[in-house]
Amino acid sequence: ETSKIQNTLDRMVNEANFLVNKKQQTPLFIKTITEISSLLPTDSWIHMMEQNGVEVRIQGKSPSPSSLIGQMEASDLFENAKFRSPVTRDAKTGLERFHLSVDLITKNRDSK
Repeated sequence: ETSKIQNTLDRMVNEANFLVNKKQQTPLFIKTITEISSLLPTDSWIHMMEQNGVEVRIQGKSPSPSSLIGQMEASDLFENAKFRSPVTRDAKTGLERFHLSVDLITKNRDSK
């Protein structure tokens, strides 16, 4: 009977800690924004950014979007940087439109 109660208690503690553990494994969105802001060249602009789980999608304009992939990959916060669509030139600004995504490196991935 004691073992049964202990198992129930352990299960309840694990369930209670699930969200806390999940939150600790994924960086806060403000940290993501800050990191992208520090990596983005001053002559580049972001029009849209969204996070879905560990994936962050970024749309914007830059004179050299191909360099953004390497900059994102050099970060300790991101991996798997890739363009989600072809880069196109904006005739009005002369900048190139980009749509790229990166994956957040979570604590679980670090421990593997």
